[in-house]
Amino acid sequence: MPTNPREGRDPFFPESTRPYEEAQPKNPTSFAALAVKGISYEHGRAMVIINNHTFAVGDEGEVLTTGGRAHLRLVEIRKTAVVVEINGSRRELTIPNK
Repeated sequence: MPTNPREGRDPFFPESTRPYEEAQPKNPTSFAALAVKGISYEHGRAMVIINNHTFAVGDEGEVLTTGGRAHLRLVEIRKTAVVVEINGSRRELTIPNK
């Protein structure tokens, strides 16, 4: 993808700035935008719902946040929290009590 108009442009929409916006590096996702919605156990396997996407340990996927899409990997599920990794940074998200 071109990063500026000199490197190329969209032949169908030559005045569009969309190609240059997508080529810009995304801001790191704020971990505050991630929320554990619930946890379930099926056949002895724990699964959690983070921002309306279901994960098991080791699963990776895209989640929607207020800052856009974020690629998330679930590292560990504990009794009171889950450990997630985004862009090499690990954080612990608490599981809400219900």
